[in-house]
Amino acid sequence: MAELPLNINACLGYSGSPLVYGGDGKYLSINGNIVSSFHVDLTRGEASRHFPCKGFGPDMLIAHPSFHFYAYSERGERAAVHVCSMEDGKEAVHMPNVGSIGLDCMSFSQDGESMATISSIPDHTVSIWNWGEDGVDLQVTGVSPQEFSSCHFNPKNSDQLALLGNGQLFLCNVVNSEQGALELEFLRFDPPNPDVEFAAFTWDASGRLFSTTSEGSLWQLDVSLYTLSGEPCFFTDNPWSSSSLLSFDRSLVVCTGDARVLWFDADSLSKLYEVRIPLSSSHSLVSACMCSDSQRGDIVLSSSDGSVFLLEMLSDLPQTFEMSEAEVKDADVVFGEMQRDKLHSLKRIMLSHVGRVVGLSFSPLLSHSLVSAGEDGKLIFWDCRKKCASAVQDVGRPLSCVEHHPSYSLLAIGDEGGSVQLLDVSAFPKMKSRAVFKLFHSKVVSLRFSDKGKSLAVMAEGSSHVYLLKVEESSAEVRGYVETGAASSARGNLLWVREEQLIVAAELDHLLRIENFSERSEEELQLAADLSTIRTEIACGQVARVGGKFAASSSRSKKVLLFELEGSWGSAGAEEVSSLPPAQPSLTFGAHDKVVLHIAGGGDAGLLASGGEGGKIVLRSGDDLLTVHALRAFSAWQGGCSSMCLSSPAGLLACASCNGTVLLLASSLLLEEDASGPPTRFTMGKKLYDLLGEEVEAGEVRTFEEVRLLSIQEMNNALNAVKKNEMRDRIRQIKAQLDFLLEKNSGAPELERIAREEIVIDAELRKRIIADGDARVEDTKRSISEENVSKEEERRRIKEVAWDSMETHGMKIHAFTTDVSVPNYPILKVEEERKRRIDRIRTMREIELKTLARQQQEFGASKSFVQFDSYSLSFDLKSREGGDKTGDKTGDKPSDPESLKSSAVLDNTDESWRAQQDDPLIYHRLNVTTRERKTAQIYMLESFITSVKTKFNALFDEFLKKKSATLGRMEEKQTRILEILKELKQPDAKEALGLHDEEQPNKLLEVSDREISAPKWVSPAEQKAKEEEARKQREASAGDANVERALNMMMGGTLAGVNAISKLEQVMTKPANLEVGENEELTEEQQQKLKEWEAQYKAFLAEQDAYAKSLEGEAKKLRSEIVEESKKFDDQLQELTDVKMRTEYKLIELELYKVKLIQAIAQEEDDILARQSLVLGLEELKYRHELAEKAVGEYLEEVQTFELRVDAVRQEGANLEKGLRKELQEHAADKETIDQAMKAFKKRGKLDDILQGFSADLIQRLDNLVAEARSQDEVVQEHVTQLENMQSELKRLEWAKTQIEESIAAAEEEMKKLLQRMAQAEYDLDLTVGMKQGQVEVEQSTFITDYSDAELVERSVMSMLNEAIKSRGGDKIAVLNEIKEFRKGIHLLQWDNQRLELQEEDCLQKTKDLQVHSSSSPASADPQLMFYSCCESPRAFSDSSKGPRARVRPPRKLPGWRR
Repeated sequence: MAELPLNINACLGYSGSPLVYGGDGKYLSINGNIVSSFHVDLTRGEASRHFPCKGFGPDMLIAHPSFHFYAYSERGERAAVHVCSMEDGKEAVHMPNVGSIGLDCMSFSQDGESMATISSIPDHTVSIWNWGEDGVDLQVTGVSPQEFSSCHFNPKNSDQLALLGNGQLFLCNVVNSEQGALELEFLRFDPPNPDVEFAAFTWDASGRLFSTTSEGSLWQLDVSLYTLSGEPCFFTDNPWSSSSLLSFDRSLVVCTGDARVLWFDADSLSKLYEVRIPLSSSHSLVSACMCSDSQRGDIVLSSSDGSVFLLEMLSDLPQTFEMSEAEVKDADVVFGEMQRDKLHSLKRIMLSHVGRVVGLSFSPLLSHSLVSAGEDGKLIFWDCRKKCASAVQDVGRPLSCVEHHPSYSLLAIGDEGGSVQLLDVSAFPKMKSRAVFKLFHSKVVSLRFSDKGKSLAVMAEGSSHVYLLKVEESSAEVRGYVETGAASSARGNLLWVREEQLIVAAELDHLLRIENFSERSEEELQLAADLSTIRTEIACGQVARVGGKFAASSSRSKKVLLFELEGSWGSAGAEEVSSLPPAQPSLTFGAHDKVVLHIAGGGDAGLLASGGEGGKIVLRSGDDLLTVHALRAFSAWQGGCSSMCLSSPAGLLACASCNGTVLLLASSLLLEEDASGPPTRFTMGKKLYDLLGEEVEAGEVRTFEEVRLLSIQEMNNALNAVKKNEMRDRIRQIKAQLDFLLEKNSGAPELERIAREEIVIDAELRKRIIADGDARVEDTKRSISEENVSKEEERRRIKEVAWDSMETHGMKIHAFTTDVSVPNYPILKVEEERKRRIDRIRTMREIELKTLARQQQEFGASKSFVQFDSYSLSFDLKSREGGDKTGDKTGDKPSDPESLKSSAVLDNTDESWRAQQDDPLIYHRLNVTTRERKTAQIYMLESFITSVKTKFNALFDEFLKKKSATLGRMEEKQTRILEILKELKQPDAKEALGLHDEEQPNKLLEVSDREISAPKWVSPAEQKAKEEEARKQREASAGDANVERALNMMMGGTLAGVNAISKLEQVMTKPANLEVGENEELTEEQQQKLKEWEAQYKAFLAEQDAYAKSLEGEAKKLRSEIVEESKKFDDQLQELTDVKMRTEYKLIELELYKVKLIQAIAQEEDDILARQSLVLGLEELKYRHELAEKAVGEYLEEVQTFELRVDAVRQEGANLEKGLRKELQEHAADKETIDQAMKAFKKRGKLDDILQGFSADLIQRLDNLVAEARSQDEVVQEHVTQLENMQSELKRLEWAKTQIEESIAAAEEEMKKLLQRMAQAEYDLDLTVGMKQGQVEVEQSTFITDYSDAELVERSVMSMLNEAIKSRGGDKIAVLNEIKEFRKGIHLLQWDNQRLELQEEDCLQKTKDLQVHSSSSPASADPQLMFYSCCESPRAFSDSSKGPRARVRPPRKLPGWRR
């Protein structure tokens, strides 16, 4: 049977979902499976609107910038997006399969022409759609780099949007790819520092991007450079408080989690204004939206206490910072203004529950009044006409159910602590507590008033009692309880059939009926009653009355069963119930897709409502409840329906959700909203008072039954107090007599005294006490023994796993004088299976090498990649480089670059490379291309790593032996030092020498006495043995006293005699004959002997002093030798540290290489799985494409056939027109009449006025033709409408086919890229490269250096280039030397020329002097002498006096000689 829709009369409360502004003062929110639109101005009296959503529950909600549409996304498989009208909620655009499961976020662009969606797991696809009223087209799509929670377009650029998620902010740009197609580019903004995350962001109207961070700062971001811009502004002292960021005009608004709203100037980021929202410290702001079309930027806020606020700006923002000092008028006001100053006004416009609404009840006295109870402890009274709250009372404890009294102004509430409270609401909206009854220790799950209200039945979770309370207008008391025999579940329920007949549903396999209650006695609280049961096929936990029947449901089933009230009820015994067959219901309903949680009946009105876990609400009415109205009111992802209640007279259904909202539903729009004015301003009640005006405290700790039993016990104790006191007095007297006799017995003689063990008043008690003590001792021993066994087994397992499994245990050598320590490498034992696997791999590798060698012999050398990489896997502990055995052995001698090239090519062959490795079976890393080779390489690398560790451990053991030998020598020296100190009687400053605990691994398994903190328990036998041994030692020492005294007197205390005493301990005593008594004088002989003795004594003292100095010198030398020994070892240990460092470098390099190989294998496996998934996906898409093609083809044929049918129908209409014209022509009508008649016919009007004068028969026939034409027009219109629908459906099928084709193309492109990547992966190898400091020519970054545009150059290439540079440099230096020598000759020649010129001038001057002298000297007559004289050197003249002058030759002609 088809389901009719349920109408939404009202949505009461706020669900806590993000607020969305909808324009014209309206804000939107998601309430369950409904989108609600509320107006912020309550004085306007504008009705709220509620639009149901499709699917199982919306995920998110956004509004179109024009405010004509809103869009929401479904949550579930193949989630869709629905764009609906803001006026009536009708769907305008449907976007199917937008996400695999749901969407993370979506947004409209500022111009409203684009829409962005980001799907959630598993695909994380970012899609941008060209949006319009006619439909949507996918513009571009891409895979997002991570999950995102919000996205917004740049208002100035629809091809750019910002994305925020997981504390990271990205910029997404629509760009053109190299092929010309559109693609998405994702760029990440770096936070101020690594510990800071982005919290919120917004665009302003000019396209600037702003963001808040987790440290409480506000930043502007540069979208062109993708960096932070300028200086931040800090707005909170709580770094990790949540925040939201809004933009309006030239200002920014930050709403913080600690209930503050701050305004900032967008240009300077300076703080302008701050408002504190009056919330308690336990609550915070959760959502905010900007009223963008308001005059000054009003803000709608929501908080975690279920409130919605309107922050209205009354004037412009100040130019400098101002802190709002507005006083809070009333923080608990439900509707109305809370605070106000000259700049703003804060109003609370809605208050609702937080969390689950657990109870609903319509008032039978107040018209259209509904009360709801929540887990948050609030009672909210709703006015169903004004559709708002009329009173709110905070009870202060979590509630669980609520019920109105049918005739009195009383309200019963139950809480999770097991208490039931009756509230007097006669002075509504004020409430007073009538009575509080603590009945249970667990949650009250159901309470129901009887039809006349005389009794209140109460049931609790986990209890088998059903309490009955007697309720009158002015009093209430506990009547008693009925034992049901089985504990109720959390879904239990009660139903009164008559005044003294009650049905109990405890979610068992049967229903229980209780009737004929008896009155309880004063001694007993339990009531006698008649019990009967009816067995059901489901475990019923909910019951409701429907006319003369009752309905039952279970939270474990989707069914609702309908039974007769006077059915076949049987015995209530457990055995009888199990033997009964399940009762057959008169009707069974199953309209829910998930289990039924709640049902509500309309009493005699014949209505039945049910709410399921899937959020679906079903209302049945009519005969046999066959009229069905249904609506998915709540989200299936939020728990569905939490409570419901049905108003029988009005047919109004109230149902509640798990997120604090209440819906009013009906089969028709029954309630018109009261437009008499805005809601009345009132304050939420925080405290409850009783009728005397005293505050009601929290619920009692003890239940009513416990209090009654306690009072009875106190009364019995009071009655028996006298007897107890008399018995105590008698016991005291008997004890005093016994103490006197015991004291008398202790003072009696020993023969008359009775042993204390014989004086036993109660021998059996004594034996029992001793036996109990022995049993406790045995239990203690057994528990200690078991604990020891457990610890021993634990120790054995730890030793087996962590100690015995080690081939080499971890050790560490410590230096003597420094903090340097060097550990070795712990090595695990290799399992036999792994050994066999490694041996098998090595054998296969040997076979491979021999096969390759044979192939090279037969077919010639194959192409090798070894020549392109000279990397070596060998390692030498003694090498300073620690890696390359084939390094340059020629020192710094330069070599020819060409020879280096040729030698590198000749030497880097496979055979020569393997010959240089420690393990010749290992692959060169350029040959590790296949998965099998990578796996084999991993195993061989592990073996090689173990061998490197073993080599180092051998060197480590040698150093440990060296330290032991050094310690031996140091201990010998220290022993001698101790002997010297003992002889010198100096204090012993012994330094502990020995191996460190970390140098002795077996010490780990030994426990010393100092490690045991608990004192050792000594048994009596051990204590007795110790005392006996001490006694024997004392006796032995007493017998040896005389012997020791004689030894001291005769031999100096040692058997070796006086000569064995140290020289420093020897004493020289003065002879007795030289001692002088009183009044005595020494003789001359004695005086002479005394002088001799004094000289001997002085020499004795000098000898002792010299001996002591020699001992001190020896001790000092020994100490210096110990220091030298330790320093020498520490220097050697430093060499081991260097070796350890080089070994670590090599091992890290090998481990990194191994990890890269493992990653390559894992990537290959992932690629294989991805390829399989893509193949399966392509097959499925192709199959769907075939089905789509077939469906399009078949539907196209149907459309074409239907078009022919439409043409035929239109032709029939044309035939009617021809028939009319023919009739008129046959009856000789004139042309004007025919034209007028045809015009009227086309308008389908009447022809009576036109055809006056024609026969009535003709007019009747023509009127029949007009009527037939009208009906034919309707048929044509129906056919045309159906054809349009078929054509739109055909377009949809073609669009779906196009989407599948695009998906196939995308999958094939992805498959192509995957295959290309898999093909490249064989030779696209990850190689580890070791670089020394100073050899990296790339600018280093603070965090991670980017090497993407760097070039990696082989060291041999650099060596060849360096040698070539050196050679060219040598040639240039030689040329420069030649140039220097040539220029040197030129300068020397010029200098000689200048010297000769000066000599020439000097000779000329001398000639002149001779000529002057010849005029007065006879020698002047000889011209030849004069010439010779002028040509002599000055030295010849200066040396002429030293001897005969040598023969002077005439000067020869020199080059460049001038006369």
